Amino acid sequence: MKNLNRQLLKEENLTVIVEGLGKNLNEATADVFKKIRSQVYKQIEQPIIQMETEEVTFENIEEVEKKSLLPGKKDLEVIVSAKVLLSVKYLDIYKEEN
Repeated sequence: MKNLNRQLLKEENLTVIVEGLGKNLNEATADVFKKIRSQVYKQIEQPIIQMETEEVTFENIEEVEKKSLLPGKKDLEVIVSAKVLLSVKYLDIYKEEN
C-alpha cells in the first residue's frame, strides 16, 4: 500500500442546473435535490465527504395538466428548473491501477 503523506481533503464550488418533477412543488423540489446529489457524485468521481448548498434559484416553475387514469379527472404535474451553487468537500485519492 502506498503512503502518499499528503492532504487529501479538497473543496470545490460547483453550479448544478437540474429539473425536477412531482405532483406538487414540494415533490418537484425534492426531486431536484435527489438529482443534484446523483449528478455531483458522477462529476466528482471521488469520495464525497460533505455537500453544502450555498444558493438556490428556481429559474422556471411550470404546472402541466395531464389526463388522469380516472375519467373526468385531470392530474397536475409540476416541473421545476433549478440552479444550485454547492460547496463540495471530497477526498482527492487516486484509483489503484492493476
